[in-house]
Amino acid sequence: MENDVGKICAIVVTHNRKELLIKCLEALSSQGTVLAGIYVVDNDSTDGTAEALKGKGYISDVPGAEQGPVEVKSPVNMSFGGEGGSQATVHYVRMPENAGGAGGFREGMERAFAEGYDWLWLMDDDVIVRPDTLGELLTAREILRREGKKPGFLSSKVVNRKDMIDNAPSIQWYGRENTMTQWAELLEHGLAGVENCSFASFLVQRDIVADVGYPLKELFIWSDDVEYTLRISAKYPCYMAGRSIVRHERNIAGTLSILREEDPGRIRLYYYYYRNRLWVLRKYSPYRFVLNEQLSLVIDIFRILFGDYRHKALRAGTLIRSLFAGTFSRGLTPLLDGKDKA
Repeated sequence: MENDVGKICAIVVTHNRKELLIKCLEALSSQGTVLAGIYVVDNDSTDGTAEALKGKGYISDVPGAEQGPVEVKSPVNMSFGGEGGSQATVHYVRMPENAGGAGGFREGMERAFAEGYDWLWLMDDDVIVRPDTLGELLTAREILRREGKKPGFLSSKVVNRKDMIDNAPSIQWYGRENTMTQWAELLEHGLAGVENCSFASFLVQRDIVADVGYPLKELFIWSDDVEYTLRISAKYPCYMAGRSIVRHERNIAGTLSILREEDPGRIRLYYYYYRNRLWVLRKYSPYRFVLNEQLSLVIDIFRILFGDYRHKALRAGTLIRSLFAGTFSRGLTPLLDGKDKA
């Protein structure tokens, strides 16, 4: 199933959030623009995600317990803006273990690329698109084409449950043709130049993927989207389409912080948050920003040790590990050496 821009495939990564996943897929089926396929990459969910998808008619079979990633392809009739009967292919990929958002998106992108899809549209399972979300992204692409620009990626405006801005991208501070800030160049078209964005409605063309490669699975969660989009924007102009809007239904509002987190399991996960932030800064930012991040981590360690916090040892130990690993690239790929190319 194609349109004038080729075959478009959505890629959704999920883990133990079957209710949100179903809402995400239902919203995708309401698009006025036809999708040729949807990849659902299930990071080893234990909440009956596959059974829920079968019950809703998105997949025909529940895969067995094979060791490696298992894919089930099912042609599914979707409405796509009320047209009715339009058929898309739902690719359900069950991972043998939780590979995190980074590993899940990489798996989905590699499979979608090999399947021949022309555009990859990435989002988490807690992203709810509007009926015109994809259409507005493609309208933005057409505006850019008329302006003689080829975007590295396009992203949507993200709002939270209260319709407040969420996951705001960093704007493009420097122009490629002069030293003046260029982010507002196409603002009359609702387009702002950006340097990075989250994987909450992120659209990329296959030839860009062929050039820059895939997200780094070693990052596991957090900052994998920032690193990947910075990699793209270093070579291509990239834009947020302000008229393309999605709602992010995440439970935690505001900036993430280990100081506010009370769940011990999530406190442990913050190792990736701070490690990855520091590593990405080292790779893409002036060193003064790296020093500032390192100093901030040291200050937070002392704040925890001498403050009134529960789970002190866990919080402080997590930050110490993050500081060490982010500074010395422990467990990470220091350089992109071609192994991440499509």
